[in-house]
Amino acid sequence: SDVCSSDLAKTYLTLHREILSGALKPGTRLVRRSLAKRLRVSALPVIEALLRLEQDGLVESEQCAARVSEYSVSSR
Repeated sequence: SDVCSSDLAKTYLTLHREILSGALKPGTRLVRRSLAKRLRVSALPVIEALLRLEQDGLVESEQCAARVSEYSVSSR
């Protein structure tokens, strides 16, 4: 649905920006439920956004959560 895709875009872009800006530091644990609450979206867009961020090499998934990867900002 459009609502879901716009929530996904908002969630992905927000987390992407927070990771690259250093607001979310490498090693930071990202709990799905907490992210959904903070970003005011349902769980699904958070799960999808974390999968995309994992494909980007920015997070590593864990059970019910994810962790910000140790990435090189200069390589992005």
